[in-house]
Amino acid sequence: MKTSNKGWKLNQARQILMFPVAALLICLAFMANASAGELEDKLLKAAFDGQTEVVRELLKNGADANAKNNFGTALILASSIRYQNAD
Repeated sequence: MKTSNKGWKLNQARQILMFPVAALLICLAFMANASAGELEDKLLKAAFDGQTEVVRELLKNGADANAKNNFGTALILASSIRYQNAD
């Protein structure tokens, strides 16, 4: 009785290819988040600095209006902080 190794080889090939594909997908996900984060970082900085025209442009270009910084500060709060500190 002769056994076939075709199924085993196919399964082994799938396992070998799975790691690089998964690693690539993870890298792409991080890159997408990083590029989106840069736009929101600029948006929050412009709001904090009171640069309304820059804020408008960034929002037109797709920045997330619900963005928060690392401390959880929302856009609306970032824009009001400057005026609170002016007193």
